Amino acid sequence: MEYAVKINLYRGKKTFDEHGNISSEMSAMDLPTYKSLEWTNFMKYATIVGYTDGKLISVSEIHYTTKDKPNGKHGEVVTTTSYEPVKMDSEIVAEIAAVVKEAFEIKRVALTPEQQEIADLKAIVAGLVDSKPKKAEKPVKEKAAPKAEIKVEAPKESDSSNELEDARGKYTELYGKKPSHLMKLEGLNKKIAEKLAE
Repeated sequence: MEYAVKINLYRGKKTFDEHGNISSEMSAMDLPTYKSLEWTNFMKYATIVGYTDGKLISVSEIHYTTKDKPNGKHGEVVTTTSYEPVKMDSEIVAEIAAVVKEAFEIKRVALTPEQQEIADLKAIVAGLVDSKPKKAEKPVKEKAAPKAEIKVEAPKESDSSNELEDARGKYTELYGKKPSHLMKLEGLNKKIAEKLAE
């Protein structure tokens, strides 16, 4: 016995309406005869070509009748095809529905021993990464009590600043140029003493 199958095929990402029914792009399709090579290939590659789900609509028995061709030569025949709907609670419908459902389920492939070893090692590494101690958080420093204000008084002009100016003037007279602004009183006095000793 041959069976013709009609299903709704859904394409693209599955989306659902408020009642839980699939609302993705859908088209009804008459599939090739059940268990034919075309049927087997369609079911095998349906998800690869973009179909994401299929829902069985109807199953019909295919009946072929042959008759002699009227007014034809001897041996010429005419074949007619008729379809008789099958009740949806029959065994063949349940079998076809199971095949359609299985075609659109996500299949898990058994791992090779090498792939299994890699998966196990990844799980171990993930466990080690998750079990690493977290960095200690820096303790929050308590605000220190405000420091006492320190008053700084401007230096008073003293005799030492006058001595520095006098030494700078004397250095300029002896050497013919101004001393470095970084030179201190002791250095100026030393240079002046050297020049006078000559």
